[in-house]
Amino acid sequence: TSSRTPTALPTTGSDLPNLTARLSAAPPASFATCFASPLNDAIAGHLTGLSLTYTLSLDFDDAYEATLESWGLADCVSEYAASGTQVAASGTGVTFEGPWALASSTCATDLQSIVWTDTSGRSYATFHFVETADTLDQWIQHRDADDTEPLATPSEQGQWYITELGAAVTAGAATHTEEEETVLEGFIPLVLQHTMNVQFTED
Repeated sequence: TSSRTPTALPTTGSDLPNLTARLSAAPPASFATCFASPLNDAIAGHLTGLSLTYTLSLDFDDAYEATLESWGLADCVSEYAASGTQVAASGTGVTFEGPWALASSTCATDLQSIVWTDTSGRSYATFHFVETADTLDQWIQHRDADDTEPLATPSEQGQWYITELGAAVTAGAATHTEEEETVLEGFIPLVLQHTMNVQFTED
């Protein structure tokens, strides 16, 4: 599972769209430099395209159902989808560019905005591997081409990411699922489940 700091939920319902991705305690030093050094061989340079789905499930404590209903909230699931073609590869990293958008949701409108997406419907997707292309370490969806490492304020700066995945890549595919326990309004228990599935295409 990832070691990211648990997400801090907002204190008012109106602030729900500002919920951000959890932050990595310390991304590997090689991640910040892998795109900068032309001497590095691109271990993932053979990956030419991708298809990705990311699902965020929100499971509120049933004991607060009446309160949640009064706020227009309930258990729900949002699914986001990305695809793209390679635009850069060096060292342990590879970046793609293409569509990234909400595909479907049973969540209230505010909750659909928890995950960052761009109004253009497009973004970059950077993946960082561990030594070889057989293990996926980081996934970063980002607005700006050069933001290929996790930022301190991701939603404000156009990012959504999961780090320290440790996901095996088999036949070009990788999957990661984890759960995060937090609270809403300081007292309503909530479990967030993150599921990421990616399929890479190769030369």
